[in-house]
Amino acid sequence: MTGSQPRVAAWLHDGTRPKIAVWAPAVADDDLYGLWWLAGLSGLRRGELVGLRWVDVDLADATLTVNQTLVELPGTVAESELKTAADNRTITLDPATVKVVADHRRRQQRRYEAHGTAIGETGFVFARPDGRPIRPGWPTHRFTALVAAHGLRVGSSLNEGDVRARSGLTARSCATFVTRQRRALCGREL
Repeated sequence: MTGSQPRVAAWLHDGTRPKIAVWAPAVADDDLYGLWWLAGLSGLRRGELVGLRWVDVDLADATLTVNQTLVELPGTVAESELKTAADNRTITLDPATVKVVADHRRRQQRRYEAHGTAIGETGFVFARPDGRPIRPGWPTHRFTALVAAHGLRVGSSLNEGDVRARSGLTARSCATFVTRQRRALCGREL
């Protein structure tokens, strides 16, 4: 679903937004909210997102550097080089994204303290409560569960209120729909 100007004008006039446009704030309390936000705004792949380390994030400079990915191997998750040299890149973060990532770090520190896990600069930005990495496929499953929990249909086509679900779907693909709606709403924060 794309946001045409007449649709956007109607949403702004009556306050009604399509379900997909309200998904992001509905999951603001999710432990992976920062991942969903970055997936929608940065275009990072699942393996790149779960492979980010705090040492690669510079909140003061508002940048993050992508220089590795995580891959699933039988029974384990392993670090891997990026597919191409062009995939090794530094991304500039807007102020709202810096805030989301900083909030995620504080939330993660509290969770680690509760579990007795030490966090360090080499730790993963998105990790399990014990600090171990998240499997790259897990965000897709989590995203699907969150979408369903918030009343969106998961179907084979993208209609009003639907999210496309098909073989190979990634959280990055789904979050892109949220981003399109955010941008369509004239840059207003959702």
